Parts: sequence; C-alpha cells; structure tokens
Amino acid sequence: MSKIFVQDNFFPQKEYSIICEELLNIHYVVPDKVEREIQDGSTYWHTHTLPSRCEVKDLIRNLIKKYFLFTTNSKKHKTMYTMVGATDEPRPHADDFCEAQCLIYMIGDEKLNNGTAFYTKEKDKDAILNSHIGFKRNRAIFFTGGTYHCPLHPFAKEGESSWRYSIVNFLNEPTPS
Repeated sequence: MSKIFVQDNFFPQKEYSIICEELLNIHYVVPDKVEREIQDGSTYWHTHTLPSRCEVKDLIRNLIKKYFLFTTNSKKHKTMYTMVGATDEPRPHADDFCEAQCLIYMIGDEKLNNGTAFYTKEKDKDAILNSHIGFKRNRAIFFTGGTYHCPLHPFAKEGESSWRYSIVNFLNEPTPS
C-alpha cells in the first residue's frame, strides 16, 4: 500500500538558500540516447549525484528522521540534484528498488503542473491517476517505494509549468553484492 506524506519548509531557510545556490551552479548530466531509449522515451532528468558522504545528505537524513520518523542507512541512501521540464505525455513509473523516496522541491514556479502526479496500479493494468501535489519551494514529499508517480508537466497547457529543480532521495536501496 502506498503512503505519501508532505512537509512544507523542509530545510531551515539559511540551508535552503545555500543549497539553491549550489543547485544553480553545478554541472548536470543529461542521459545519453541509449539511456533514453532504455527508458522507452519516458521523462528523463538532468542529474547530479551527490557523493556518499556530504553535509547536504547528512542534513536531509536528519530531517527525514525528524519529520517522517524514518531512519535510513547512509550506505543505502542515494541523493541526486535534478532538473526536469516539459514532456510529451505522462509516463508513470515506480522506483521499486528502494524502500522509500523523499522528493524535495527547490527552485521553480509555484504551479500545480510543476509538481508530481501519483497513481494506483493493479497488476497487468494501466496506472490510474489518483492524486497530485503541486510545486512549492522547500516542500518535501515522502512516499513508499513502488509508488507510481511522474512529473505533472505533461498535463500543463502553455505557460502552466516551468523547469523545476529538486532533490531526489532513494532510501534504503539494496547493497550491491
């Protein structure tokens, strides 16, 4: 069963501002053509993966524990800065390789269609839109692994969405053998 929790004002204001500055001044990796084909043309993100040990990840881990009462193993916690924009159609997906996720909205226009759509999906059936959460700066969305979701950008009419910068956290991933 999917569970979704929202926490506004996730970061203290000083740390939020520092991280936003970093988000705007780093190099993002665009998936190559092969990776986009593997994803079947789905939404793809420009990403920057944070190192295993860093202050931002430690801060996020502590805030997840504070707000969502969830403890994550630092060795099984992957964090990425992401940029995502418009796509041609919604492509719900489930990141079922982790126990939970925490998506933190950082920079972008505070519009519904910059947010995230959540779906229900029964075995061998199409995913059905169930709920959505709009973009608000410094908002964290914590949800169980395997929850179907996708950016709301494809639902937008002209001018109803923009690029968004977020921080994606995959929590308690399996350790490679």
